[in-house]
Formats: sequence, C-alpha cells, structure tokens
Amino acid sequence: MYNFNRLEVYKRADAFSDAVHKVTMAFPKFELYALGDQMRRAANSIVSNIAEGGGKNTDREVSLFLRHAIDCGG
Repeated sequence: MYNFNRLEVYKRADAFSDAVHKVTMAFPKFELYALGDQMRRAANSIVSNIAEGGGKNTDREVSLFLRHAIDCGG
C-alpha cells in the first residue's frame, strides 16, 4: 500500500476532475446529461483508479490500476 494522496499524478487528476465537472455543468441542458455525464464519469474514473491502486499490496496490482487510469485518460 502507498499513500496515493501524495502523488503529483493523483493531485493533478483530482484537479482535472474538478475542472471537468465545473466546465460540464455549464453545458446546454441537452448535453448536460449525455456528453457532460460521460465526461465527468471518465474524469472521476482516472482519480478512482489511482486511489484503488493505492490500496493494493503488490507492485503488479498497483501497476494494473495505474494502467487503467492511463487508459481512462485517453
């Protein structure tokens, strides 16, 4: 296990997720619940995968979740 809260990548992913949420809330109503929701979920997924990887016990497991985070980021 490692303290993911200290990782720069986690801090940046969290800030990115907050920014995506703020921007998408300004979308027109017809996009707010379609494209906006999808964008918010994708941004949150990056943060979640980094955090979940932090709770794993082996480097291999941590690496797997970090790769998932990279895949979410596109």
